Amino acid sequence: MSDIAIIDPHFHLWDLETNYYPWLSDGVKPSAFGDYTAINKTYLVGDFLADAKNRNLVKAVHLDVGFDPQEPRRRDQMAAGRCGQAWFPPRHRRLCRLP
Repeated sequence: MSDIAIIDPHFHLWDLETNYYPWLSDGVKPSAFGDYTAINKTYLVGDFLADAKNRNLVKAVHLDVGFDPQEPRRRDQMAAGRCGQAWFPPRHRRLCRLP
């Protein structure tokens, strides 16, 4: 493990069993960002931490990943609940909507 403290400025979580993501829940479709079959499965905090286990990850920023736009409160609740279970409690939550 590296001794350098890392802050991940951008990560996503999705729970396909309990939430709807228009771009992901309806199956893989041709996309400008290529074939995303490999990520077409639930990815939660435990998965993220397992991927980062050999890094000195001290903080991370969760960004929305195209959650159902009809359910903004549910999206916020999911992110708060999932991130709150992790060892890095989210101190500030921001929703970034990029063009």
